[in-house]
Amino acid sequence: MCELQNMAKLHQQELLSLLRKYSILACTLSFLLPFSMGAISGITVMKDFDRHKVMYEKVYFFRNMSGQPEALIFAVSSFVQVFSMLHCFVFPALVMTFLSLIYSTYASILKRRLLDVREKLLRDLTRQVLSETLDILTTARQIHGEIENSVSFLAFLAYVLTFVHILNLVCIYANDFLASMKILRCIYSINIFLWTLIWFVMLTLCGSKINSIARLLKSLAQDIVSVQGIGHRQKRNKELLYLLLLNDGSKFNLRFTGWSMFYVDKKLFLSTSGVLVTYGVLFAKGLRS
Repeated sequence: MCELQNMAKLHQQELLSLLRKYSILACTLSFLLPFSMGAISGITVMKDFDRHKVMYEKVYFFRNMSGQPEALIFAVSSFVQVFSMLHCFVFPALVMTFLSLIYSTYASILKRRLLDVREKLLRDLTRQVLSETLDILTTARQIHGEIENSVSFLAFLAYVLTFVHILNLVCIYANDFLASMKILRCIYSINIFLWTLIWFVMLTLCGSKINSIARLLKSLAQDIVSVQGIGHRQKRNKELLYLLLLNDGSKFNLRFTGWSMFYVDKKLFLSTSGVLVTYGVLFAKGLRS
């Protein structure tokens, strides 16, 4: 018994360590993008200073000033890009990191608990083990409902933001935005596309982890019957009653949603890709016409 408790503690520590590393990496990448884009923008401006100086003098606070040093142009250009990226990308990335951690933590802990009680159920289908399993399922249902009520709208907005970013890239190329700075436009587009793709994939994969738990619950009663079989007549009614209670307790929609409008699972890859391609082409044609 002590060995099992030690193994559970080690597994919990390992899980917390992985989640901590993921959160640190995700937050680092979230802040790395705006500062790298600000530096790239500043360097691009300095390479062709005379041409960009006119544009910045027309737009920013030193409009009527003359003889501005190159350092000021570089600082203003970098600051504007960093501020824009912080507003448009860093905050959404932190929200997606938060959602991913919630999904991953819930799925990992629940799966571990169910695997533990599954081993007990396969060894002996007793009232005590069944009561423990039903308590776990009841708690899981309550926590799942609280998560859905708290963050499902944020998940919906996160996927809407993904759609908006892709359409924004379509608009940039359809309108030939930053035509005089094609290299910078290409760098921006690649970074924004990679950022959008990475967070879309990560959020979807973390949200779809719970599907394996749903499959585990569906097959639990079948596994018990196949391993233990149904006992003799004096135990048959009791075992059938336990199986019915277990089957009834595991019947709940264990899936994360985006504001109850769609399920967060791997099917989103196909459906979102089709929607983006269709609307992207139509949007580009409409802008060019």
